[in-house]
Amino acid sequence: VILQDVDFTFKKGRVYGLLAINGSGKTTLFRAISNLIPISSGNIAAPPSLFYYESIEWLDGNLSGMDYLRLIKNIWKSGLNLRDEIA
Repeated sequence: VILQDVDFTFKKGRVYGLLAINGSGKTTLFRAISNLIPISSGNIAAPPSLFYYESIEWLDGNLSGMDYLRLIKNIWKSGLNLRDEIA
């Protein structure tokens, strides 16, 4: 068992961080939330628009957070209005 009795509720427009020691299950949690790995029990309710990328090697330090959101929006061909989603 890597994760047990875990319950999260995230509110729209907020930014959250997850801090824990190495090997505690952070990556496993994000992989499960993103449906990259199966879970053996319980359930995960996440919007289909959820985006998770495991590596930051492709991040450009010259781009702002909004620039990255625009990039992901374009990759996903999303019609979302970023200003409405963030507010």
